[in-house]
Amino acid sequence: MKNLSKVLKTGAALITLIVVTFNFSDAKAAAGMTLQGRIVKADKTPVTAPSVSFLVQVRSPGTENCLLYQEVHTVDMSASNGLFSLQIGSGTRASASVDGGYSIQRVFANRGSIDLSAVVVNATNTQPCAAGNSYSPAATDKRKILYSFNDGSGPIALAPIEVTYNPFALYAIDSETISGYGTGNLLRVENAGVPGTASALSSAQMTELMKIIMGTSAQYIMPGSAAFTAQPTFSSAPVNPADLANKAYVDAAITGGLPNTGTPGTYTKVTTDAKGRVTAGAALAAADIPNLDTSKITTGTFTDSMLATISTAGKVNGGAITTGTIGGN
Repeated sequence: MKNLSKVLKTGAALITLIVVTFNFSDAKAAAGMTLQGRIVKADKTPVTAPSVSFLVQVRSPGTENCLLYQEVHTVDMSASNGLFSLQIGSGTRASASVDGGYSIQRVFANRGSIDLSAVVVNATNTQPCAAGNSYSPAATDKRKILYSFNDGSGPIALAPIEVTYNPFALYAIDSETISGYGTGNLLRVENAGVPGTASALSSAQMTELMKIIMGTSAQYIMPGSAAFTAQPTFSSAPVNPADLANKAYVDAAITGGLPNTGTPGTYTKVTTDAKGRVTAGAALAAADIPNLDTSKITTGTFTDSMLATISTAGKVNGGAITTGTIGGN
């Protein structure tokens, strides 16, 4: 808890006694700060208007004076005896065109750069910063809380309150983060919706992970690279012979999609390609029948008609037939 007590004079019309208390919620709750105080008039009577508007701003601490966060609270103080309590971070936010739209946690995190170049400068909105249009906090930068109120008599601006680094670094604002990074920025393990555990990455695994991210891994190849061959897809019968290479089609798709390589029919002589497919077919010719060696005949006998056709140029038992014909025996 951080308490700041101030007595602030806002002019002849009002004297405002403000006791500012910053209550940083615990690490398990939503980060926030409570701005509390009491407003009394110059005649010592409290402000008890039924609708008091508070404008709260968070600004950077340096000469750049960037508007990082803005919200409005409307409070019924009719029965408050002048007391008010504002939870910073729960008011009605300004549009992103006014303050950049960053969360209360982000504007208090001392990391990175807060870009305010998208803030629209018009008759209502001023420049987002007194110098430049971004804020890059240092590790121990503070923030300024500016606020004003209006009970119907006109806005009353109060002196800025400085929030040092220690409270929001040690309590709620950065207790929700690790070095300013929230749970949405970190890789983590879940088990049924609750934090789980996993082994730490080794140096070699981390190196390989970075190679995968950079596209230089030797184990995995990025799609679109010269060495990458996309996984083939096939939803119908193959068209080209190469379609069947290294693919797992169902039988119907293969048989229905094989290309024709010959004419259907029954053949005694066929020709095949290197894949074993029949590419041509024909009947046997005399040249296709090899010479028959009589030593290979082990059963049966020659018929008369077979012997009658043997010419005199033939040979029987190694000897030449010079005249006549061979009889039935």
